[in-house]
Amino acid sequence: MSQIPQIKRCERCYIIISDASRADWYSHIRIKYCDECREIVRREKAAARVKQLRERKRENEKLTKAKIKNLELENEILRKKLEIMWDAGRA
Repeated sequence: MSQIPQIKRCERCYIIISDASRADWYSHIRIKYCDECREIVRREKAAARVKQLRERKRENEKLTKAKIKNLELENEILRKKLEIMWDAGRA
């Protein structure tokens, strides 16, 4: 079983951010970044999340456009068949 280090460092800039002997144990094991890096990481994660959202929306839009195109084609075929049936019924 691995032990939690007594001194914790920021995962980005490696400065000391917590000492187990001076901090609350749960806040010591939870903390990962210093205050400056925490904001940077939060922004990076938000940017990545927004990028993924935009990609998903773009893919959904492509699928929707393809479905609409197929439905328009099917509608046109059905109209032609209906015209043929009407013309056959008139004759």
